[in-house]
Amino acid sequence: MELREELMNYKNITAEAIEALNEEKYEEIEPLLNKRESIIERIKSMNFKSEQFKNLCDEINLIQIENELNELLKNKRDEVKFKLESTSKNRQANDSYNKITNSALIFSKKI
Repeated sequence: MELREELMNYKNITAEAIEALNEEKYEEIEPLLNKRESIIERIKSMNFKSEQFKNLCDEINLIQIENELNELLKNKRDEVKFKLESTSKNRQANDSYNKITNSALIFSKKI
């Protein structure tokens, strides 16, 4: 395959990953990222000048879409991290409340 074709495939898969993230289809992300990785490996094995690579990337706006995916991944990761922290705090509060309630029951029993 030609460098341009590989870069266009890379761009299309990146666009699919962005779409999957926006639609919260997280199960589709890993296979798409694996496809991108295989394209990167094929590109590395090609013989081309770095100037040619840079010009093609600029021409097809590859850097822009790559930055968009990175930003979206970062935002989604932060969202999930926040939800996990909130869940953990809620669980700790619930456990503490249950401990207090259980110890209060011990003192209210008649002997």
